[in-house]
Amino acid sequence: TLAFISAIFKGLKNGKSLKDAVSTAYDETLGLLHAWVVRTGIKAGMLGLPTREHFFKSIGETEESAKKHGDGFIEAADRIVEAIETLYTGVQMPKSDFTMKSLWG
Repeated sequence: TLAFISAIFKGLKNGKSLKDAVSTAYDETLGLLHAWVVRTGIKAGMLGLPTREHFFKSIGETEESAKKHGDGFIEAADRIVEAIETLYTGVQMPKSDFTMKSLWG
């Protein structure tokens, strides 16, 4: 989850819309762990995300003030995620084996 949030901040920092930043972040992090049905539901929910401008306004930030906080968060989050990944090096984490079968095949 921390890697997901950090990836969102990175996308916003690179000028992406909120929807694109969240979608890319999800695909690169949590989406790797979720079954198809969960990924599909989450992607559908992303259609309701606000614009980048509305998002910043709703959290009481501007582009500039968010950048100050976001850069520090990204740096700290990435260090934590790296430390956690080091702890789990070589451990095979469980993954869903859920698949959809075609009604026509």
